[in-house]
Amino acid sequence: MHNIIIKNIQDEPYTHKSEHPDYEYKKQQIVGRESSDQCIVSVYEIPPGKAAYPFHYHTKNEEVFFIIKGCGK
Repeated sequence: MHNIIIKNIQDEPYTHKSEHPDYEYKKQQIVGRESSDQCIVSVYEIPPGKAAYPFHYHTKNEEVFFIIKGCGK
């Protein structure tokens, strides 16, 4: 049986990445690879008009996005 992970997002540090004018984000790793072998959970804050990453795809994993505020393209 797996342990339940309880965290307060306000206690988690974030990393900021802005290496290209079109891409920028702040990321908080909530559940990382060290805590789970199947599901990684991160929270991204992306400024209006920016993207976190260029268009890409994965062949061995899936991503799920929940937009809390604003809208995505």
